[in-house]
Amino acid sequence: MNNINNSSNFTISNTKRNLPLYFYRSQATVIAQVTSLAIFGIITLLGNLASIITFAKTQSLRRRSNFMIINLSLADLTVSIIIFMVAYFFSLEPFTQPLSFVYALNTVDLFTGTTSLLGLTVISVERFYAIVFPFKHRMLRFKHYLVMCLAPWLSAVVLVLTYVGLDFPGIGEKLEYYNSARISFLCLSLTIMIVSYLGIWMKSRHANPSAQNQNRTLHDKKLSLTLFIVTLASLSTWLPYQLYFMSVIFGKVSLPHFNYFFAMKFLQYINSAINFFIYILRMRDFRSGFRAIFCGKRERSKPPQSTTTSNLSLSFTKQKAYAVNNEGTAAEGGLDASNLQLRKLTTKF
Repeated sequence: MNNINNSSNFTISNTKRNLPLYFYRSQATVIAQVTSLAIFGIITLLGNLASIITFAKTQSLRRRSNFMIINLSLADLTVSIIIFMVAYFFSLEPFTQPLSFVYALNTVDLFTGTTSLLGLTVISVERFYAIVFPFKHRMLRFKHYLVMCLAPWLSAVVLVLTYVGLDFPGIGEKLEYYNSARISFLCLSLTIMIVSYLGIWMKSRHANPSAQNQNRTLHDKKLSLTLFIVTLASLSTWLPYQLYFMSVIFGKVSLPHFNYFFAMKFLQYINSAINFFIYILRMRDFRSGFRAIFCGKRERSKPPQSTTTSNLSLSFTKQKAYAVNNEGTAAEGGLDASNLQLRKLTTKF
């Protein structure tokens, strides 16, 4: 959104009749863009809301390791707000939007996008700690998870304040410093995620868990793989616009057609909606909880293998004790019979 705003320096006085060709859109295109954004905003809102409710109300999902997922869903829920704002932005002709609305749009877009990205970053760090240092990870308390949940939001606030102080008209107009701060955030987040998942991959290759911790280790690996897929899918949809943004700043690339700009922004916002569908496909407990809450259907849960084995062992122990008891009773009966015969012989003599 910032690149459109920055380009207004040389076209702010243009009207509809003399806009450059790369801003021209037919009426049918405008209707299609606004409708698709509105529908997609509803999907994003409902999907993330359903994710939060499912994780919160399903007992098997109430683990501390899922706090980060709930926090990410909450961040993506706020993205639905910016999607509706962007739909209004694209419903108007370029440079006819009120300047206050454009700056509000940039601010909210920056805050929600940064929170979602840093949420993925914190998830990668938490998963790295769970796989590489499993015993230390189990010692984490609620306050540690609370700090990890608050970190993306507080960092986004810092970046927004930087934007307000360096880019808002009348307050600060040093755009190059803001751009440097934003790109530094992006590069640092990407580096942390790459290093974290590389560490998880290397640890998983050489890990040899004990039989006692095998189930927990397998669960952590499966959850880490699911969240890696979430991160990879999000970055695949999020990176094209960010790369274009950096190319405009450093490479002085000319503006694309307005429709291409719409496609990049639409692709960027997809990352906030696809997580729900990945959870449905990859997490059985989430799928069962969602069906139970929203569809009224409950799946039969199979008892764990360890519970079944312990029940069998207990049953075998009871049978063995019963057999020993019967043998003891029979032996006592035989002894009583022998004593009776001995008494009879004694009375005869």
